[in-house]
Amino acid sequence: MLRFVCLTFACLFCCNVAWADFILPVNTSLQPVKSAESQEERWLLPLAKYQKINGSWQFDDSLTLSGKLSSNTYLVQSRDQFQQISTFYQTWASQDSIETLYMCKARACGSSNEWANGYFKDRRLYGVQSKQVFWALKSGSQYMAMYLVERGTGQIMLRIDILAVAGE
Repeated sequence: MLRFVCLTFACLFCCNVAWADFILPVNTSLQPVKSAESQEERWLLPLAKYQKINGSWQFDDSLTLSGKLSSNTYLVQSRDQFQQISTFYQTWASQDSIETLYMCKARACGSSNEWANGYFKDRRLYGVQSKQVFWALKSGSQYMAMYLVERGTGQIMLRIDILAVAGE
């Protein structure tokens, strides 16, 4: 069974996208939906779930960083189920060169609507709360916010934000 899973992922996830410190295997069936780059003075990397605190939506814990931000949103056009794709990226995030600062899944992440519209400001990322995963990762001088969600329509969306910290 393990060989089958490894072979399946080797076939489906055969190319890589490289940033200076992250080498992210990208599913060949990823369709780019939105891409942007910007210089950020106060980029917030969540280290806790999104929740209502004193009447406003915020995180219990986060890092505030500055640097060059690269944001990419993808539609996953794959026959794989959400759980298989989630497991693949969780395995990738467990590499020795990558430090997981925070990870949540399903309802432990909080409101999918707030992640989509509040944090990422992209309504396409709104989905089923039981089918969402968020990773806050660090590799070298770069930080990554990666969010995987299945929409109510069954579409699976992947958002990857990478910040190259200024001066590191």
